[in-house]
Amino acid sequence: MENADPLMIAVKLHRQGDLDGAENIYRAVLEVRPDNPDALRLMGLIARQRGDNNAAIGFLKKACAFQPLNAGFLVDYADALYAENRFDESAAVYERALTAEPGKAPTWYKSASANRGAGNCKAAMAHLLKAIECDPDFFDAYYNLGNCLREINAIDEALASFSEAKKLQPLSVPALSNYAEALQVIGRVDEAMECFRKAVSIAKERNAPAYSNLLLCMNYDLKYSPEEIYAEHARFGTLLSGIGRRQSFTGAMDPMPTLRLGYVSPDFCDHPVSRFIEPILMNHDRAGFEVYCYYGNARVDEVTRCLRLLPISWRNIHGVSDEDALTMIRDDRIDILVDLAGHTAGNRLPLFAQKPSPVQVSYCGYPNTTGLAEMDYYITDACLDSEKDAPLYTEKLLRVPDCFCCYMPPQNAPDIKDLPALTNRHISFGSLHPLTRLNVGVLNLWSAVLLAIPTARLLIVRDTLTNEAKKRLSTHFERQGVDPLRIDLLRELPAQGYLTLFHGIDITLDTHPWSGHTAACESLWMGVPVITLCGNRHAGRMASTILRSVGLPEWVARTEEDYCAIAVKAAVDIEKLRALRKNLRNKMAGSIVCDGAAFTRKLEAVFRKAWQQRCSAQQNG
Repeated sequence: MENADPLMIAVKLHRQGDLDGAENIYRAVLEVRPDNPDALRLMGLIARQRGDNNAAIGFLKKACAFQPLNAGFLVDYADALYAENRFDESAAVYERALTAEPGKAPTWYKSASANRGAGNCKAAMAHLLKAIECDPDFFDAYYNLGNCLREINAIDEALASFSEAKKLQPLSVPALSNYAEALQVIGRVDEAMECFRKAVSIAKERNAPAYSNLLLCMNYDLKYSPEEIYAEHARFGTLLSGIGRRQSFTGAMDPMPTLRLGYVSPDFCDHPVSRFIEPILMNHDRAGFEVYCYYGNARVDEVTRCLRLLPISWRNIHGVSDEDALTMIRDDRIDILVDLAGHTAGNRLPLFAQKPSPVQVSYCGYPNTTGLAEMDYYITDACLDSEKDAPLYTEKLLRVPDCFCCYMPPQNAPDIKDLPALTNRHISFGSLHPLTRLNVGVLNLWSAVLLAIPTARLLIVRDTLTNEAKKRLSTHFERQGVDPLRIDLLRELPAQGYLTLFHGIDITLDTHPWSGHTAACESLWMGVPVITLCGNRHAGRMASTILRSVGLPEWVARTEEDYCAIAVKAAVDIEKLRALRKNLRNKMAGSIVCDGAAFTRKLEAVFRKAWQQRCSAQQNG
């Protein structure tokens, strides 16, 4: 043993898990030979195991300076940079490793991940293809290639990549879920539901994200009644009940404190939800409310930066475990915790199931119950939910007077142009809705409108309009007796911004059973009225509550016959439609829908009511 190589002894200790013993020997070697690349590399690996990526980067950078063509060294160095989210630098180092050793599928895969993190989706996809070329059975490469393709809305190609991933791992819940989500966004909801149900079955229904995907998809499907959808949500809540370290709040509660209000969302960014939350965050009464935002997304854009400038306490919970987020919220002593996501992507409902705060509220981000017994309240309005709808929620309903939401119009919205029908000499109906909402019932209703107005045209715009989706829509209209040439299907959005699409639309047609909430607000702001069918559930009444709040109840249909009649009546009176277009933005700006200060006072009163009910319940035992 006297002549044994110290590094060999240290490596053996390292493999046995004796990091202290190994590190002592590595350091001793470096004292004698500071340029020993192997000792530098191994010190870097120990630093990474200890969670000190910055120290690891220092050691590994020096090791690579002595071994600039050693692919293994370079990959370790790039891994450490990647762990610190230094994506551009790690991508460059992986590139050097691939130059030295181009046949390694794992290195191509890691390089793709770094490029994706740096925002270079094109390079990421090219490197994933190289990884597959090196290893045709590389599941992760197919899966993440599908994710990249989904990000750029190459849906048909994404489906093909996810399909290959499913062949390699038929029981992979993420592959099934993402395949289903891709089917969903192009309107193939029935097939998506089948895949989501399979994913939930494989996950034994304890995988909360998989189950949330299934519940979200149910809201789009006409087959399911509100009662059936409620039952499935309640089942989800039962499965999550009792997880984690749920806390009881037994201390005396002051009915009139300065309330600590926490909002939890993955959408404090350029996302539709932010259009309805920003005016609230801007207008909260700072004397009565201390506001905290718990942000669950890595994305930081201009909206995020603007929100962070507001007088609120900002907490990043992206990548933070439920356990640590729970501690964070309890340390902040939040009185009312507000869920803004429901079952949409990035939600933290398993965190709410652990009851981090005495009062928990779901609001705005999801048009249905969460299903959680631990969620105390759901905020709505009288149009969205009457008393008879209360049994469809596990939460108690709290209603904001007039309208449940407040809209922040985009500052860069273009000016309204004159009615296109004056130039076109025909009515142009339009839809900017997600294809997920264009179900058979919606397409049949729109066909009836077009048949009732033989000169009218319909513009459908969505960046997920693949060739397959276009063909499916055209075929459906043709089968209903509508000439497909009357349907304009547009995938490319204008460079001037998608709101300019309203310059070519006279009337927006709404969807059911999930109506267009944000779509209605955007359409009205651009001077374009919306015809909606008031549905039998919250999701189907969101456009109705906006129209009534703006003073346009005559655009709300009770039946499909009413819907067609409203369209025909509007198409006949062009001058009335033109006058409405000119005045609609001012009409909306003067309504409660766009009055952030007045709306926030009403919402704060609802939060106060929830808190006082909790205090009263505590006092009464």
